[in-house]
Amino acid sequence: MGRWHSKAPFKATGTGMGLFDKLFGPPSKNKFAQLLSDAIRQAGETVAIRYDAGEFRLVVEGEEQRFFNLANIYREYCTAPASQRPGALRLYVRSWFANRKSIPDSFEDVGPDLLPAVRNRCYFESTQLKAQLDGLSIDWPYRVVAEHLAVSLVYDLPEAMMQVQQHHLADWGRGFEEAFNAACENLSQISQDHWESPFPGVWVSPWRDNHDATRLVLADLIQSRRVKGNHVAMAPNRDMLIVAGSEDEPGLARMAILAEKNLDHPRMITGLAFTFDNETWEPWLPDTEHPLYDQFNLLQLKSFGRDYAEQKDVLDALHQKTGKNVWVASFSAVRNEETRRAHSYCVWSQGLNSLLPKADQVYFFVPKGEKDGSVVARADWDRVQRLVGDLMAPQEIYPERYLVEEFPTAEQLAAIGRD
Repeated sequence: MGRWHSKAPFKATGTGMGLFDKLFGPPSKNKFAQLLSDAIRQAGETVAIRYDAGEFRLVVEGEEQRFFNLANIYREYCTAPASQRPGALRLYVRSWFANRKSIPDSFEDVGPDLLPAVRNRCYFESTQLKAQLDGLSIDWPYRVVAEHLAVSLVYDLPEAMMQVQQHHLADWGRGFEEAFNAACENLSQISQDHWESPFPGVWVSPWRDNHDATRLVLADLIQSRRVKGNHVAMAPNRDMLIVAGSEDEPGLARMAILAEKNLDHPRMITGLAFTFDNETWEPWLPDTEHPLYDQFNLLQLKSFGRDYAEQKDVLDALHQKTGKNVWVASFSAVRNEETRRAHSYCVWSQGLNSLLPKADQVYFFVPKGEKDGSVVARADWDRVQRLVGDLMAPQEIYPERYLVEEFPTAEQLAAIGRD
């Protein structure tokens, strides 16, 4: 199975523009898929292309089975100025045909075009689940970074990035670590520009080359920035890496604002913050009494909510296909009206085999009829695990879910209480 991704941002101009765009602005998803399909065929494509509206992707079936996911490029197209959309469309067409180019068989021939690629960990895990849904498997090596990110290897072409598969490493006679080190050296060579500092103590990556967030793996590059306290970094999208100090309250405040503003991006990564400690990156939140706790916590909740929602969609489709009778519970959030502090929660429902997301709190729900019921207990996640953890089976997926097939007894619910 081939998977590829067009590169962005683009700087293209064009003279032509569809009448639809002129009159009504960006096209609908279906119209965009048709627009791109027509452009690909006009560029010389001869294989049959099918539009999968449910997954929002173009599909080539048969011996050359591959998928061209449209979500990211559609958002890019819609947010681009109208004058740049024709150029963007040409870039997407080139990306389609870039898949015909093969990754070199020799490691030496890969040269400086081998680079690391940091993404949200959910990006990798959801892709693997989607492959299962299509009856395929992905041979996609990557390493987990700071629990919630992951880094893979890409062959970087001018018009697209091609994912390095395990069989490429085997052909090269190289392990992942050796290839990763070489990729990091290549990335370091193109990371010589001076950082931007829009606010004292806050540093922002200047490259905007689809690899800004990936520079998180270049520890020396991050630590070269002078900050107060430990280095804290955020990677809201592929084209932005923000660094500040853990003891710099004004700098952290500006970091949170920048991250929130740049999360709404076609190539979004995460709203989580990370700190460099003991030679590794770890998830970071200020102490609960810190003035900025609520801002960083809310960014984290939004990111987890997005990841769990994406995972739920794929699991629901997979269960429907396989006939598995299990409810994929939602990850939800609410704000306390008195304290104005937000927290996440999930619902453990009586009578349902469920996959629970890990949330701040668990609500225990007893249904009454088809549309009614009541919450009979509620407690923090750690307390629930301590009291009824034997009923919760971790599934070893990301983001983590726990299978529950029994409901706690009346005695256990009384012990859990209603915190």
